[in-house]
Amino acid sequence: MTGFARQSADTAAGTMTWELRAVNHRFLEIQFRLPEELRPQEQAFKQKVASVLRRGKVDCALHFNRAFSQQDELQLNSEMVELLGTRVTEIQNALPNATSPAALDILRWPGVIAESELDAEPLAADAMQLLDTALQSMVEMRLSEGQRIHEMLTTLSLIHISEPTRRH
Repeated sequence: MTGFARQSADTAAGTMTWELRAVNHRFLEIQFRLPEELRPQEQAFKQKVASVLRRGKVDCALHFNRAFSQQDELQLNSEMVELLGTRVTEIQNALPNATSPAALDILRWPGVIAESELDAEPLAADAMQLLDTALQSMVEMRLSEGQRIHEMLTTLSLIHISEPTRRH
């Protein structure tokens, strides 16, 4: 059966949102889109989904927006800034008409700003707990859809049975 679930939670590390989408499929096929910090947990997440769902093509996406902490964030990589400054000077010597990059341009350069490492264990535990909630929501949606289909088929079969049979 088809199904959809979306569950969000605020954690100490940031905001997590699971989006689960399922369509009919003969077997269970599970695909994940995970943030880099949680990719090592993919197999555990697959086992969790497989313990709840038996069939369907299931797409699972975890979105994570990291919480901002003034103490841990925006650590400047001074060596990288110094190296970029040296390279900018070399370019300006070779090309006198070249403009200097603005400070914000340098801050956008990959590796200039380093984020502190997240503790993956509590992050994974929070993600697993939220996945469980999302799976339960999907199961409830599938049961509701199944009940509606059952009622529709029952109504159709009663209409069909009550109509007189015509012979030609």
